[in-house]
Amino acid sequence: MTLPDAQVLGIWRDLDPLEAGVGDLPPMLEDSALANRVVTWLRIRATGAARARILWAGINAVPVSQRERVTFERLADGDGTPDQTRRLSRAPVLKGTIKVHTRSATEHVDWYEIDDLLAAQPEVPVVDTRAAPAAKALPVEMQRNDWQINVFQVDHEAGVLTFGDGLRGRRLPAGVSVFAGYEFCQGAAGNVAPRTITNAPQLPSGFTVTNPVRTWGGADAETVRDGEKQIKRFLQHRDRLVSAEDFAAIAWRTPGIDIGRIEVLPAFHPDFVPNEPGAVPGVVTVMAIPRFDPGQPDAPRADTLFLNSICRYLEPRRLVTTELIVCGPVYKPIWISIGVDVAAKFAVAEVAEAVKQRLRQFLAPIAASPDGIGYAAQNGLLFGAPAETATRGWPLRRAVSARELLAEAARVPGVTSVFEDVLLAGETGAGKAVIEMVGLELPRILGISVVAGEPLPIDSVRGDSLVSDTAGTSPALLPVPILPENC
Repeated sequence: MTLPDAQVLGIWRDLDPLEAGVGDLPPMLEDSALANRVVTWLRIRATGAARARILWAGINAVPVSQRERVTFERLADGDGTPDQTRRLSRAPVLKGTIKVHTRSATEHVDWYEIDDLLAAQPEVPVVDTRAAPAAKALPVEMQRNDWQINVFQVDHEAGVLTFGDGLRGRRLPAGVSVFAGYEFCQGAAGNVAPRTITNAPQLPSGFTVTNPVRTWGGADAETVRDGEKQIKRFLQHRDRLVSAEDFAAIAWRTPGIDIGRIEVLPAFHPDFVPNEPGAVPGVVTVMAIPRFDPGQPDAPRADTLFLNSICRYLEPRRLVTTELIVCGPVYKPIWISIGVDVAAKFAVAEVAEAVKQRLRQFLAPIAASPDGIGYAAQNGLLFGAPAETATRGWPLRRAVSARELLAEAARVPGVTSVFEDVLLAGETGAGKAVIEMVGLELPRILGISVVAGEPLPIDSVRGDSLVSDTAGTSPALLPVPILPENC
């Protein structure tokens, strides 16, 4: 937020004591020393549908953009042949930042970027026989525009400049010195964590810098191979969000973020849970999960920056009659306790860890990669038929059953049998055979115990002293003193 000039900033100085804090008026500060330091007041409101939270608040902040400037890079001299190309030393190049200048003994020429050389004018004046006679008589210098003749075409991802062939754009003259100035970036490598930026090349002495929030928006260019595979998909949706497949295919292509999973729920609104998709016409909900979350790797959270990137990409492509909601999942905590019988020649600790890993992958919100390291890239919707539900992660609205967990645990090498049933419970309450998932809920394992022999009680795994509902007693309560309100 950029504040206006100091002459415009001000505060209320003639408020009645009873008006302080009423409506849009600021509250009263009883500390006079603090009140004298107030420069102005800011009020931030969120709409009723938004669950807004302050990510960071501070002063003396400036926006940061990932770019580096290269000035007067010397390229190969011109040789006068058609369709000459020159490759820049750094790439990818930011669009609109390239300046090309040529020097010779007789002239200095500025060159201009053009989208397509087919739209360029020839370097030798050509009389248009279709023009009126008066137009044919105009001086040559009035019929020519340097910004349509001295032009070049750019492949920004590769950093390659292509010049004309004489008929479409001017050729680089023989013997001229070619210089280029441009700005480049590192793509997705510029998306760094908070407090990573600690210095700047032109920072004066005595100043320090840091980024209180992570950076976002950097994206690597799409490869030619992947782009070719998108042609059929693009011809299908024409970059418009109409069907559920369109929402999924276009959302996956949101630049600047690393997506792990996309789910499209047509005619569904998360505020009307437990309604199923199809109950709220005109609304489309897109559930998105990032591929990585350093703070919570087992259940990646979709923060505001991640969701806003998808919103900004989908908003201009949706139909005007469609209400679009982009949100993350709702993780439902579960606790698991299992007792197994380990076969001979197998270490109990290794088998127990294998069972834990198997169950975590089975209930994971994003399917693991084939090598078991990290998450698998969910690109099935982009490059072929939609991926199976199981390969995308735990399905939405699918209950977690203790019997299913038992079957998964029994498939682990070294497990000969599972003692009794798997103990399964939510964040509170007694154990259950099935934990239902509604709306956008996905399971998240908060605690899991795998032992040889009888399973541990679920209360011990949770680390609490909850008493089963069948015991007929209530948990102990701790009285906390409070101050009564004064009239």
